[in-house]
Amino acid sequence: MTNLLPIEYQKKIKREYAARLIAVSLFFLSGVLIFSAALLLSSFITVSAARESLSSYGSVLSSGQSSPEERKAALSEIKRKMNILSSEDGVSVARDIIAAAARKSGRISLRGFHYSSSGEEGSTMRISGVAPDRESLRSFSRALEDERLFGDVEVPISNFVRESDLEFSLTLVVGK
Repeated sequence: MTNLLPIEYQKKIKREYAARLIAVSLFFLSGVLIFSAALLLSSFITVSAARESLSSYGSVLSSGQSSPEERKAALSEIKRKMNILSSEDGVSVARDIIAAAARKSGRISLRGFHYSSSGEEGSTMRISGVAPDRESLRSFSRALEDERLFGDVEVPISNFVRESDLEFSLTLVVGK
């Protein structure tokens, strides 16, 4: 194909093309650099916070402020709390809850639980989570009632107000 433009115009068009190509390349490169810097900054903040947290734990452990008796007391308290969460036959309470949820309603999402020991009258556990619908929550509460570990399952009626995405909170009596 023949180019009818004079040679000086052809050179001028090639220079403009090269200048535009460089400008667009620099624009995209600066965008990538800004995006990378934002990700790097967020990672740096996260790592520095974790480092600070770990160093504070290390300073507590390495400081000579606590006596061996205090350390033994803290260790025995941790062991006591771990033993609370185990039943007589060594089966973990949390494992039983998750097993009940998996058997009856795999769509339940557990968000947390709070365990409190009440002495001889039985311990209580409060479970919170999200159920996709009323029937899933109902079947989950029935599954917990059928478990041998739980004496009483209290499901407030307010948990059933919404029709979908039900945020619930159950209270269980453990070991009754």
